[in-house]
Amino acid sequence: MKTSLLISTYNSKSYLKAVLNSIRMQTVFPDEIIIADDGSSDGTAEMLINLKDTFPVPLIHVYQEDNGFRLSRIRNLAVKAASGDFIIMIDGDMFLTQNFIHSHIKNAEKGVLTQGARVKMKKELSFRVKDGYEFPNLFSWGIKGLRYRKHAINSPLLARIFTSTRNDIKNIRGCNLAFWKQDYESINGFDNDFGGWGREDSDFAQRLVNNGIKIKHVRCGCIGYHIWHTGNSQDNLDINHELLLDTIKNKKVRCNNGIDQV
Repeated sequence: MKTSLLISTYNSKSYLKAVLNSIRMQTVFPDEIIIADDGSSDGTAEMLINLKDTFPVPLIHVYQEDNGFRLSRIRNLAVKAASGDFIIMIDGDMFLTQNFIHSHIKNAEKGVLTQGARVKMKKELSFRVKDGYEFPNLFSWGIKGLRYRKHAINSPLLARIFTSTRNDIKNIRGCNLAFWKQDYESINGFDNDFGGWGREDSDFAQRLVNNGIKIKHVRCGCIGYHIWHTGNSQDNLDINHELLLDTIKNKKVRCNNGIDQV
């Protein structure tokens, strides 16, 4: 199984560098990393060029011009560039536990979308991590500065007990998902009609469910630490929500404007 790690980013060079630092410490590396760049102009490209020669796996920078929040489209471009048949997708503000890639590979199943766990870091701890002074890989469960602390428990034994698989999109978060490229292509990927923040992940997951894919919610494994930052504008949320409702109502599987259209 060849594995691609897809990381979305936009003008967040310091966050992305912290995420890449966490990848250097993985017990198992992905075969490649695809940076899905939604139009950064903050020196992200130059940073990646400087890192390429010393990074333990290939870094592939996929870029589109900045024309507003177009996360769905850049993810489609990134998946199109990926050579892996299994894709782990994270946001560029997710610092990964040392066994993150290994845990996702162990949880990979045919016909299943994997939802990993997310632990939120508070502002002060986030700044220390972002600036390289502290690494969540070394955190104990009782460290200060975490929210959703129970999600930080990392145990293969407990994961086997508490992980569940179902066929609904409740608690879907695109910041930590894994899927098979074949399944992604069968529904035409993310819907490019989603612009601005919100609901594109739910729509993607719902169309997979409509196509017979189940969703595995991993507990006590596949853990990423979310680095605090200010929120995105939700100006398009109502429009995006209507698109999601249409997918649910009409049991839509393939979108008309997806990976085949980029």
